[in-house]
Amino acid sequence: MQDKKPSRLSLILTGIASIALGCIFFANPTGVTVSIVQLIGWVAVISGVVGILGAWRSPGPITAGLDLYLGIMAVLFGILLVSMPGFFVSWLIVILGIFVTVSGFASLSTANAMRAASIVGGGGQTVVSVLQIVLGIVLICSPFALVNVVGTVAGVVLIFNGAGTVWHALAA
Repeated sequence: MQDKKPSRLSLILTGIASIALGCIFFANPTGVTVSIVQLIGWVAVISGVVGILGAWRSPGPITAGLDLYLGIMAVLFGILLVSMPGFFVSWLIVILGIFVTVSGFASLSTANAMRAASIVGGGGQTVVSVLQIVLGIVLICSPFALVNVVGTVAGVVLIFNGAGTVWHALAA
């Protein structure tokens, strides 16, 4: 069996694309995030229309009904995403905040069990857990303001990832 490796040129182009996307994210994190949500909304609308049209070509009544209902749901959801992208971006951050907060409480429970069992590291685990809970609450309380932070971090990660890919391609 042959190993397929990406060509040097494809690695360089991938790295450059990652750097370009990272710069775009870094320059306007909120705008890019809202645009991505709108793009996903348009994809959902088009997918829903195709599903609705496909309902008339389905061989059976059950699959036709399912295609029709799923198509209508996709169109409605897509229209909501396109018309209110900021709302959905905020809710994604709120959901992330809830997840981080719940995870912090679970980690705090583990830290308390470690301290009760006299296991080394329980105090450090408690500090990290409390910080995690605070971060989760901050995410829940100001979601849209933190879209900038999340987008900026994503931009920096994309830039470093692209630079590493180009470096790897040139070093090979």
